[in-house]
Amino acid sequence: MTELTAEPKQTYGLIVGIEKYHESTWNVKGGEPINDALKFAEWLCQKQRVPQGNIWLCLSPLEENQEQVDQCKLLVAEATLQTLDNIINNLLLRKSGDLLYIFWAGHGLL
Repeated sequence: MTELTAEPKQTYGLIVGIEKYHESTWNVKGGEPINDALKFAEWLCQKQRVPQGNIWLCLSPLEENQEQVDQCKLLVAEATLQTLDNIINNLLLRKSGDLLYIFWAGHGLL
């Protein structure tokens, strides 16, 4: 297994957790996408020492998992196409760094 090394200040993360969709039949019950996304964000901050300002956390929780999101110490944005497009095309593309983590939990469809 290859270990990736990069300066924490030069490392970025885009973390997405989607449970709630416009089409409710796509909803993911059980809290796993939100839980997994929050765990990954915690790992980046605590274990990899990535500054909180280098992490974009986009979540769309079901109502029963909103409390988990409310307890998060990171800035959380809503996981929408517009939000993700803005982060990727207007924020991340202007950054210069060594490493970008992208973590996606939930269904993805464009």
